[in-house]
Amino acid sequence: MPRHPTVPAGQSDPGRVRRLRLLNRVGCIGLPLLILLMLLIGWWTGGSWSERRLQEELARLESAGVLLPPEDLIPHVPEGETNAADLYEQAFRVYSVSQDEWDTLYDFYDHSPERLALVREVVERNEGYYQLLDEAARTPHCAFPVNWADPYASTPHYAKLREATRMLGVRADLLTVDGDYDGALESCATGLRLSEHIKLEPSIIGQLVAYAIQQAMLGTVKETLSAGSPTPEACRRLFDQIAAIDQIEPSVRAVQGDLALDGMAVFAMARAGDPKALARILDLPEAAIAAYASYGRPLLIADQITYLRHMEKRIAAYSKPAVAAGDLLEEAAMILEEAPSYRSVITQQLAFAGMSSVGLRSRDEITAHLGAIQIALALKVFQWEHERYPDTLAELAAEGWSVPKDPFAVPEAGYGYSRDGDGFVVWSLGPDLDDDFGVSRQDRLTAASTTEERLAMYPSKDYDIVVRCPN
Repeated sequence: MPRHPTVPAGQSDPGRVRRLRLLNRVGCIGLPLLILLMLLIGWWTGGSWSERRLQEELARLESAGVLLPPEDLIPHVPEGETNAADLYEQAFRVYSVSQDEWDTLYDFYDHSPERLALVREVVERNEGYYQLLDEAARTPHCAFPVNWADPYASTPHYAKLREATRMLGVRADLLTVDGDYDGALESCATGLRLSEHIKLEPSIIGQLVAYAIQQAMLGTVKETLSAGSPTPEACRRLFDQIAAIDQIEPSVRAVQGDLALDGMAVFAMARAGDPKALARILDLPEAAIAAYASYGRPLLIADQITYLRHMEKRIAAYSKPAVAAGDLLEEAAMILEEAPSYRSVITQQLAFAGMSSVGLRSRDEITAHLGAIQIALALKVFQWEHERYPDTLAELAAEGWSVPKDPFAVPEAGYGYSRDGDGFVVWSLGPDLDDDFGVSRQDRLTAASTTEERLAMYPSKDYDIVVRCPN
């Protein structure tokens, strides 16, 4: 008897049909499971490989000194040393100016007897405030109580220090009116020292606040030098103080702080699956952040690698003057442009919030302004000693002055200088790198005939950075 009976023609084999149905059911269930398993294996393998790449990238940046430990960035005060922040806080507590007085005090162009009487009364009333500011600014170490572990930590001392700068300007303005030009320069020197304390902090916003303070103080120095001649000793002191100011290293540390304290903290939140905290920082819905952090781990890691490489280029750019940093900034921008959007979700948000080339330009504009003020101070000393201004800046160098170079000159060159009636004009080429022979932004604004023309000039870089003294 045959083992498998023959099935009559035209009839199907019931056993075969059952087997085919079983295979079909297994396939319908098993194939998706197999695909899911393969995806899980791929996700796990990709995540592990991406994690190794990330660790290698972190190790490389740490060994290169690009990614620093937070403790190397956060300012601290050695044990037993005075903290300037404590003195500033004491000054803030004794500060006494009403809102009505505030509105009148800061109109520096008003030299009416009524305003000057108010200024004198306010300055005398705040003598203790000024003494504390002067003492604090001369104290080497300064560390305000900031929670640097929070990417968006509160820094209320920035507003108070900017207010202190305005008050120092008020005092300098009064001293200039009284003919005490040395005292006016010393008040400005306190403001510049104060800005150096802010620059100790690894904060991009802090650097911008410091630049604003420097700009305000240098403007007051120009007013003092235009009004009269401080003694050679006062001019030399401020010259030397400005010469010691380093603008580049603090700005590099600020971008490193942006990387180590802000960016790395945001990615740590994402990896920990904290969408509520991230939603406070990133302009994205919580659901999108949660999905990206939970199910897109390889993409999240690739996102962080993109961010690290972008920041490496930005940090390198900030180690150079603006005129030499263009290629590095372009490379940093290209890293963002070439990264697929789904692999740079967080990076795009962080890069948008960071210091751009505009911040770099602001730093170097202030640097150029500092150098022009240095030259003006040296010229005042020369005039005091020789009863005339020199015909060229080479005469200053011949007398031992270390005359700064224009940071906007390519290749490196000196500042522009010319006699102007009984006085002089010193100028840097400015951010457009063109020599306008001492035409400042204010000169162009004054020459503009309409409000529309003046507004159109604000984004323009077509101006020199100028210090002009009429006598």
